[in-house]
Amino acid sequence: MLLPLKFRVFSAKSNKVQRPNILCWPFALRTSVADVICAGKKLKVYKDNDQLAGEAARILFSHLKRAISRRGKATIVLAGGSSPRGCYRELALMLKRNQEVLNRCFWFIGDERWVAEDNPESNENMIRKALWESAGVQKEKIFSWKAGSGEPAEKALVYEGMLKNFFRELRVRKEPRGPDLVILGLGEDGHTASLFPHGQAIDGRGNKRPVAVDLHGLTAAIYVDHLKAYRLSMTAGFLASAANIYFIISGSNKKGVLKRVLSRVPELPASWLNLKQTFFLVTAETV
Repeated sequence: MLLPLKFRVFSAKSNKVQRPNILCWPFALRTSVADVICAGKKLKVYKDNDQLAGEAARILFSHLKRAISRRGKATIVLAGGSSPRGCYRELALMLKRNQEVLNRCFWFIGDERWVAEDNPESNENMIRKALWESAGVQKEKIFSWKAGSGEPAEKALVYEGMLKNFFRELRVRKEPRGPDLVILGLGEDGHTASLFPHGQAIDGRGNKRPVAVDLHGLTAAIYVDHLKAYRLSMTAGFLASAANIYFIISGSNKKGVLKRVLSRVPELPASWLNLKQTFFLVTAETV
């Protein structure tokens, strides 16, 4: 019998990682995508990338407007990769036409490659070109990892400090402890953000520990052996503190891994973020 996975999430009240009352019960591996749709309506399927981009942008925009109407601001964590690029372009058009919404959004990046922000491989570079430049996002509303120079572990700690300061301020104002919205992608190996299966989290002293659902802190420097590269990433605990989580997924090559994530196979990092507030926006070829 598979036991429930308990998630540790960030508490802005104490600035510590705590265990909330969130249980993730793995479904049987025989669970089909249709079963998931009928049971929880967690999955929305679109005919192609264009439809996915347009509908995903409308969903995200509605969440941003709702957060602003309630608290006067919206906080969003963005994913890199190719799948959300079209969505970002559509979202930029909506924001450009709605300056009141645009000016009240604060932008974070869920993970980053260990390259400079102007590098073509940088997640920030892709997001800037697809979304921020087109929409006219103010630089002071963007929280950059500033990767590619110095030490990865140090940059992870700096970003964690920014998160703690920002969300501590929200706590003082009696607002929710985590982001309003998190966007995630999905890799063929089941990784999301830069939480890779078999990845190694590196602390400031060079100590390593496996990437896990209960990885300490809000951010981590991750070494991915098969890529021979460092990544910077928010932890599953912090990402799980979001009010709403959306995976945006396209490509027939994701079909097998998507089924496993929907079934909450515990070895896959993306499964750790398949929570009650999580939804999957995918193209038809993916299912």
